[in-house]
Amino acid sequence: MAPRLPSMSVRSLLKERRRRRRARARLERRTPPEEISPEMAASAGYWRRLGTRAGLGVNVACGRDATAELARASSNRVAGEVWRQGSRLSELRTQIKRDGFFTLGPSELCADPSVLHALRLGAKRLKARGWPATMLLLYDEMWLLLTHISRIMKAVTGCAPSFDTLAWNIDPSEGQAGFAPHRDRQPADVPGSFRADGSAKYVTLWLALTPATTTNSCMHIIPRQHDPGYDAGMPPSPV
Repeated sequence: MAPRLPSMSVRSLLKERRRRRRARARLERRTPPEEISPEMAASAGYWRRLGTRAGLGVNVACGRDATAELARASSNRVAGEVWRQGSRLSELRTQIKRDGFFTLGPSELCADPSVLHALRLGAKRLKARGWPATMLLLYDEMWLLLTHISRIMKAVTGCAPSFDTLAWNIDPSEGQAGFAPHRDRQPADVPGSFRADGSAKYVTLWLALTPATTTNSCMHIIPRQHDPGYDAGMPPSPV
């Protein structure tokens, strides 16, 4: 007869499971990124646990048609794309060709407030754990937002997403600020970076997840007609 194994009640099993989860959470909180094992860093569970309290999800669409799932999950399309209405799209195209930039207000962006809120909290949680804000790209909510933004950029500029995406967490209380004047991704052949109609082949989009002012790294832009370097190029920034 096989020896009888010690019995464990359901309550004991649940208690042990909770104890292990708490121990794992303590270990993850105390371990800085540079000391995390490759296995832990590659684990969807690690990032899911880190983002849960911020309302962020990982691989929600896994195993399905992810593109279609993102489109269905995003309330942006349901809310309506205000920037397409009336003559607004034509105005935006004219503005970026003339000024080198265009702007959209929060009501025109039509981004899901819950997605923006989750990304704000997620950036703070990542920073608290020692991770850069760009790690938000591991979460579905970032791709929901990028899916919507890509439609705007394609319609206004004709540029498709290049997945050259970064996120920043700038804290003035820590002496942090934005960047020195610069031009993103200026090529060696500047004239070749424009289409025949004068529109740019590469365009950068900047989206503030929190209120941006002159004291905490808001964007400053020189209009194209006042910026000789827009069409001719400029020397690299010293910083």
